[in-house]
Amino acid sequence: MRGLLEFKLALPERLHDGSAASHVLLSVNLPLLRSLSLSFSLDANVLCFLAYTPRLQQLELSPDRRDKLSLSPSEDLPTPHLPALSSFSGSLTDAFTHFSGRMGSLEEMYICRPEATLDQDTQDVILGDIADDVDEEGLLRKLFNSPPDDGGYTSLKTLELHTSLAPLPTLALLASSPITRDVQAMRLVIDPGSAPSAGMDFHHDIASRLTSFPLLTSFNLCGMHWSCSPAPSPIAISAD
Repeated sequence: MRGLLEFKLALPERLHDGSAASHVLLSVNLPLLRSLSLSFSLDANVLCFLAYTPRLQQLELSPDRRDKLSLSPSEDLPTPHLPALSSFSGSLTDAFTHFSGRMGSLEEMYICRPEATLDQDTQDVILGDIADDVDEEGLLRKLFNSPPDDGGYTSLKTLELHTSLAPLPTLALLASSPITRDVQAMRLVIDPGSAPSAGMDFHHDIASRLTSFPLLTSFNLCGMHWSCSPAPSPIAISAD
């Protein structure tokens, strides 16, 4: 099993004895793992497991968090070094916990929200775990604008973002970040209560905002597709 390249684990977040399902990861050693998909979210056990998967390329975590699992910065938790990781899928909180200032080689990010069947108190835990005084917009700004630990920014190529924020402010936030400004494919899924009526002015405003992403070739907003053409590279003219 140590030679396993892909591992998909589907368990309820809490087992029948009340222990965290992620506890089973502590007995597994998969140093060659390339792809990991878990049915629960980030906690101390997952972080410990990730510390021994240096070749991991794809990580998928559940956006649902039914328990308030403490990930306080004061805890002595490992900081996994995942130099090969190119794709992440999970909640905004989990993305902020691990990737703020440490995007590394990440090329694809899929930020999901909890299932609609969860009650509001449970959904509030998603943002409450990390910083009770920071709202969703604040976490997004911190995630995409935190100075990188290694001094160099990494530009995402693909971004999917499920959010309760309105489309135009979300695009403005992403356009201001060196991490998302050069994205090539983007999909926004907006909560129904935040989506404005899709009239001509709305389409014009969205199209205008998309010009802030010079490399964007594909944009999808709640099923509406915009075709985008990357801005042409400047032509250097030299005098003979």
